[in-house]
Amino acid sequence: MAGSSTSAFLSQINDEFLKCPVCFDHCEKPKVLPCLHSFCMKCLEKLVKDGSKTVECPKCRQEEILPENGIHGLQDNFFISDLAESMSTWKSVEDENNQPVCSGCCSRDAANSRCLTCLDFLCDNCVALHKQLRVFRNHMVVTLEQIRAGEHVDSLRVKLEPLKCELHEGEILRFYCSKCEVPICRDCTVLDHPKPDHPFINLKDAVEKHRSDLKALLGSTSTKVKAFDEALVKVEKAVNHLAENRQKSKEDIERIAAEIKEKIDNNQAELLRQLEDSANIKDKQLQAIGDHLQMELCKMNSACELAENILEVGTEWEVVSLHKQLASRMQELERTPLADQDNELKVLGHVALVHNVISASENMIGKIDVDNLFTTIS
Repeated sequence: MAGSSTSAFLSQINDEFLKCPVCFDHCEKPKVLPCLHSFCMKCLEKLVKDGSKTVECPKCRQEEILPENGIHGLQDNFFISDLAESMSTWKSVEDENNQPVCSGCCSRDAANSRCLTCLDFLCDNCVALHKQLRVFRNHMVVTLEQIRAGEHVDSLRVKLEPLKCELHEGEILRFYCSKCEVPICRDCTVLDHPKPDHPFINLKDAVEKHRSDLKALLGSTSTKVKAFDEALVKVEKAVNHLAENRQKSKEDIERIAAEIKEKIDNNQAELLRQLEDSANIKDKQLQAIGDHLQMELCKMNSACELAENILEVGTEWEVVSLHKQLASRMQELERTPLADQDNELKVLGHVALVHNVISASENMIGKIDVDNLFTTIS
């Protein structure tokens, strides 16, 4: 069952998880920052400015303080590197059409088995040697068919050979220093991590404790993740709601503006019609007054012209013969009334628009409500 879950886990691992977010290639010597994002050591070194004691995570932009020895002092992400190796091994085993070659000898023959202790793919000859030679007597060899069937898949993630101490040759890492939080060997407990300053426990007990601690933290963090997911859903709903309200408000503005424009256009047409009707009536009245004055003026000019000509060049007989008629006519014209028309002309000559004054701060259409304080237009 465990093997089946491991194979399922390996088959579901996203290749992007194993890639460096900076160079987009598989992480080489992956280093993990305190924010838990991992990158190639070389990629991180390129991001650190000369003399800088900090580095900014390229993914989350969180600034991290570097150890005294810089990028080299950051925690190695063995999980990424080991998982990449396990993935490579699993793909070699899983693909029956791409048979791995033997890594136990130089024959380059196809491998049909794998030693779970020395982690080599083995051809049939190397399998026979593993069974015959005393040095390999404790090694566990299984066929690739067994691994493909779900057996021993866990071995792809766990090295059966005990981990050795890098400081003391040949010593196995059996303990865990609680103060320094590192695995240690038997010699370390005496030379480098002595009690009582460095309390230590069995490595397996430390692993179980760390697993338990991580499970508890995973549970509380998962609850927080759920809360953030729900908050993000609310934000997405608000974004969608904003988009809907934006579109609706745009349509409302365009609709109301169109209605106002229609009313203005209709009002404009009506006012222009009223203007033309009123101006035409007044124009006719002024034309009639002008025609009357022009007629009377024409009569007076004719009489005056005749009188002037008779006085200037008329003979005595002509003056005497036309005097009575001319004098009567001119007396009649002199009595022609000329009313005071100033006020009437002011009225007839005036036509203007009495417009509705809208203050500069007033909006004819409405206001944009960003605080949900006003009733939404329906």
